[in-house]
Amino acid sequence: MLCIIIPFFNEEDNILPLVEEVEKVIRKNNLNIDIVTVNDGSTDRTLSKLREMSKTFENIKIVSYEKNKGIGGALKEGIKFALKRYTAILFMDGDLSHDPHYIPVFVNKIEDYDLVVGSRYIKGGGMENVPFYRVFISKMGNMFMRNMLRVPVSDITTGYRMVRTKVLKRMSLERSDFMIQVEMIAKVRTKNITEIPILLKNRQMGASKFHMSLKVLLSYVAFTLKMRNVQ
Repeated sequence: MLCIIIPFFNEEDNILPLVEEVEKVIRKNNLNIDIVTVNDGSTDRTLSKLREMSKTFENIKIVSYEKNKGIGGALKEGIKFALKRYTAILFMDGDLSHDPHYIPVFVNKIEDYDLVVGSRYIKGGGMENVPFYRVFISKMGNMFMRNMLRVPVSDITTGYRMVRTKVLKRMSLERSDFMIQVEMIAKVRTKNITEIPILLKNRQMGASKFHMSLKVLLSYVAFTLKMRNVQ
């Protein structure tokens, strides 16, 4: 049994179109997948909408708590729920930036790999309607981290990835922010990895939860260097 973990924090405008599209792909491809939605302390109507949709779609599971824990915290809560129930987990963002039509590709690839990474930086991948400065920061950041950590992954910071739970069980994830994506790759401890090209879309509704600052940038650099030293 497989699952998709999608964290939500104040995404009331994106929940319905995203989940409906995911369900459409699941039905069309006859996939046996649960959708584990994580309500990360939302203050809008995110939770109420999730509860309404769970009445329509039986494969929706809800993990919810009142205090916002950040993207890393939300993913860890979702993983905790999923580890004993599923053989592999597909991670998606809740802002419609990850196109659900790639889901069958991930599911097909995970049969032969421990980790399948959705990459913007291999042939066929890219970013659509994303501001230039974000593209530049992402490319430079990935280049730095890839070289420092010596991992065979072109897109280390992507949130669109599928991992076997047996691999996640061997990890102890610490980060509560976006850097958890890098931490997961650094700690994956397997060479059985592949990448598939994805086109990342810019969010259409709601506000981005990622805010870059010098302090954040320096913390990411420090953590990357720390992870290199423990490898």
